[in-house]
Amino acid sequence: MRLSPDRARALTTLHTLLAVAPDLDHVLEAVTHAAVEQVPGTAHATLVLTRTGNEDRVAGSDPVTAQRERADQATEGGLASEALHRCHRVLVRVAEPAGRPDPAGLRSVAAFPRQISNGVHVALTLYAESGYVWDTDAIILAEEFTDEAADAVRLRLRDQEHAAEAAELTADLASRGVVERAVGAIVATSRCTPDEARDILRRSSEELDVDLVDAAAAVIQEVSGGAPTAPAPFVGREPHSRPVERRSSGRHT
Repeated sequence: MRLSPDRARALTTLHTLLAVAPDLDHVLEAVTHAAVEQVPGTAHATLVLTRTGNEDRVAGSDPVTAQRERADQATEGGLASEALHRCHRVLVRVAEPAGRPDPAGLRSVAAFPRQISNGVHVALTLYAESGYVWDTDAIILAEEFTDEAADAVRLRLRDQEHAAEAAELTADLASRGVVERAVGAIVATSRCTPDEARDILRRSSEELDVDLVDAAAAVIQEVSGGAPTAPAPFVGREPHSRPVERRSSGRHT
């Protein structure tokens, strides 16, 4: 679907910011800054990431707006919370009646929620300092920004999971290496089979009430006179070295 020049320019700006964001928090901030710059009528923006079992993450286009959103999230009293509870709907309302102006000068709020996966959601919230200012094109653009934010967050969360798995694998390999070295040392000094050496090491671990790896490290230290050396750290690809996957949607014209 062909984009208008303004929408194409706005999305290109967002893609550029997302591509160079070094981590998840900077991704969230990039979306809020791009929304203020590119979605007409928007004075402030926040992006909320909620994950079951994890603390919510909140980014804002400015510190005051971010703090306000954090306070709203803590009490589940903001529009983002309402939108997240009604996922996949756009909610727009006037923040305060004319007789009771908002202390921050905000008059209109629009929230755009997305579900990333089971228990993981984001919501982009836009704020305006005058009456309702977002026309159809602005709403479509905000929807597209939310889609891009959800995709970028999904990628960064996947990168974090892969990094954690790599770290766990590296630690597991290091532990196995220490145990096998200790087994070899026991075989050499006790003239037993590898299976017998493993039994000796296991019994020693149980008798001393220490982890098997710690017992193995003690054996290596006693035999070699030095602690086992750690393996070289796993070096993976930098998360931001991969461009953000662009998605096409047939919903907007």
